[in-house]
Parts: sequence; C-alpha cells; structure tokens
Amino acid sequence: MAKLHHDYLSPMTKAGFFALSAAFVALNLSALRASGQEPRPRLPQPILLRSTYEFVRPEHDTVLQNVLRTPGGFASDVLLPKLDVALQFTGQLGPQGVIQRLETDVWRANVHAQHGTYVLKGDSVFGRVSGSGRSQDQNFPAAGTPVIMQFNFVAFLEQLLQRARALGGDSVGFPVYLYGTAGVIDTARVRFTRSADSAFLRLGRTRYDFALDSWGRISSGSWGAARLRRLSYRRIMPDDPARIRNACPAPGTRAEIASLIADRAVKSLLNEYGVRNARISEARWASRADSTACDDLLDMFPQRNNPFRIYVFNDVYIIVSGRPEESTAIIVGDSSSIAQVVPLAPAKPKARP
Repeated sequence: MAKLHHDYLSPMTKAGFFALSAAFVALNLSALRASGQEPRPRLPQPILLRSTYEFVRPEHDTVLQNVLRTPGGFASDVLLPKLDVALQFTGQLGPQGVIQRLETDVWRANVHAQHGTYVLKGDSVFGRVSGSGRSQDQNFPAAGTPVIMQFNFVAFLEQLLQRARALGGDSVGFPVYLYGTAGVIDTARVRFTRSADSAFLRLGRTRYDFALDSWGRISSGSWGAARLRRLSYRRIMPDDPARIRNACPAPGTRAEIASLIADRAVKSLLNEYGVRNARISEARWASRADSTACDDLLDMFPQRNNPFRIYVFNDVYIIVSGRPEESTAIIVGDSSSIAQVVPLAPAKPKARP
C-alpha cells in the first residue's frame, strides 16, 4: 500500500492530535507548579498509550489494528491484507468517555476511497461522507448521548469500556450509535469484575469477553469464534521514504543523567520498566544508532524550538524538555507503547569557590 505513509493523519489530527499529548503535558505541569505540589512517587497516569492487536476469525482475514490514545482522543489504523483495504479512525473525546467527533478514512488497493466525519451535537449525530467525487450529508437523532462506533474495531470496543468506567458502577448500560447506518441506535451493557482485570460487554446479541491490563487497555478478548490478542507495538502502515525525518538532538550531559536517576518519580518509572537501580554508567544519550527511535519519539512529542535531550536507559527513552531551570521528563517505556511525564526539580546553581 505504497500511497499510505507515516504522516497519515487527517487535517484535524495532523494539526493537533499529537499536540494533544504535548498540551496535556503543559497543562498538567502548570497545575502542579501552581499548587506547589511535588509529583507523587506513585506512577503518573499515561499521556500516551499505543498498542498493536491481531484479530483472527476462522476462515476470514487476519486483521491488524493499531490504537494510539492520549487523554483527549485516539487514533487507530486497521489493515485487512487479503482485501487490500486499510482503515483509519480518529476520535476526539468529550465528557465521560463520549466520542464528540469521529473521522474515518478508507483506502482500497492503495487508493483513498472515502472520508467520513461524524459529530455528536445535542441529541443528534451530524455526518458527512465523501468519496468518488461526491458528498452526502447526514443528520440522525441520537438521544441519550450515545458512543459513535462500529463493531469489531478495538478502538471502539475499548472506548465502550472507558465510557462504562466514566459512568461508574460494576455494571452499566448506555446507547451506541452505529455510524454508516441510517441512524441505528443499539445498547451496550458492560460489567467489570471486582478485580478490574476483566470486562464483559454485550452488544446486540454478541457477548465480548476481555482481559484488561493495569491501565484499562484490552490485553486479549474473544467473542464467538473470534480471537483478539495484543502484540508488541509496531507500525502497520507503510512509511513514506520521501518525508523529512526527525533527527536525534545534540548529546546531553552526565550531570543531567545523574539528576534523572536521583529523581524519585523518574526512578519509579525506570523500575516499572525493568531498569532497576540505574547507574550513570548504564545510561547514554541518543545517537545516530537511535535515529529510528528519535524519529518516532519526536513525531509523538514534537519539540519544535524547545531545547531538549534524549537519554536511553536500556530500552527506555527519556525526553528531557526545556531548560535546566524548568524542565520536564517524558518517559517512554514498555517497548515504546506507554509514555508518562514528570516535572524535574530545577538545577541547583553551582557553589561559588
């Protein structure tokens, strides 16, 4: 699918989707500093989660799905190799896990075939679908604040679980709006186990069973004969060899590595991702050998004119952003599938001789 490439997001998401994570970082740190609080030693909530899934149905195509989440939205790629079809979804979230705006794109045999936009406004969903040189507007009633979705796509199934958690309770029901239909409304019913590591979803006549990780992501699932499992994250869409790559920054300093290791919150995250009792000698700054990782990290967290350094602790990457007197650390671990942020203590001035 040569026409698809890494810079695939729609205009809405290209202008601001990855900036959502950067904006969340800035807001979160501003709130901490304004309150005078230090970050707790417990693990901070992720500012980004991304996963790759394999969806298998007997006698059907094996479908690969990527899901990337920030606090304000999600983006998902879906690849159906046998059909030579690729799908992309981008959602902006509203209050309590509702999808406020959804954008969809479809490619068939390398050709962009359709773009759709669906907006939840009041008690209606307003849609616009474009393809083959034509556009069609839609306006269907959608009472009860439904979740816009379609079946069997992980991003939507996971969003139903998030909606249920936001509404509260071990068992909850709410409406869903099936886009691509003439305004069909169905009901989703979700039940969580007491241990919170499993969830059961009933949608129409289908029951879905899910295992969940500590962040609420789907680890695996099944419904009927279908099986879903999470793999190590990897890109599933082809890259564009002509695009401009993000280069690794200039080298950092051993003194900054020492301050990272001494920071309680950073140390907790390093321990979480298998770097225990980190030593200065075990860390390094990103170099030309990390060019692919730097390119990926700076796509997710663009620094623009902001001074920054990237350090490597085994397979954990730390972006230190800002000047030493007011810098933040973005820790990217778990095979680069999760990112968290902590404010760093200001650098102490050197003592006068």
